[in-house]
Amino acid sequence: MKRICFRKNDKAQVLGLPMYLIIIMIVAIAVIAAVIFMMPKGTQKIKAEVTTGFLISSAPGTGGDEITISGSGTITVTDRDGNPISSARVTLTEAGVSWSGTTGSDGTVSFSISPTLPENIDRLYVTMRVKADGYDDFEDLNAIEVTRIY
Repeated sequence: MKRICFRKNDKAQVLGLPMYLIIIMIVAIAVIAAVIFMMPKGTQKIKAEVTTGFLISSAPGTGGDEITISGSGTITVTDRDGNPISSARVTLTEAGVSWSGTTGSDGTVSFSISPTLPENIDRLYVTMRVKADGYDDFEDLNAIEVTRIY
């Protein structure tokens, strides 16, 4: 049997181990980056618009008090070619209150919402967010206008 003998001051063997660890870490990071790059991303664009309803306005009440106004309407979600997108998640948000629904096979979803106009505020907007598998997220900050009429 052959004996391996380490010399007392052989620094090459001590320095070799950290170098191997560094190389392994660089290769591991490159592999992780390649896997992340290959993950599928939403590449198609969504178009979502209010197709009926949601003309929400009301008399001011007394002295500009806070009022809650009800409205209903339909939102249609399509791809860039105008084809309906089914199972898209549509969320309407106003001042921390949310309403959500899922589109049917025709790409539409109906909502009944009740946004609140705070006192001394004459106009606000309801935000619409749409998410669907295989598509980029869609957001419209001014999707629905709520107005106080004097």
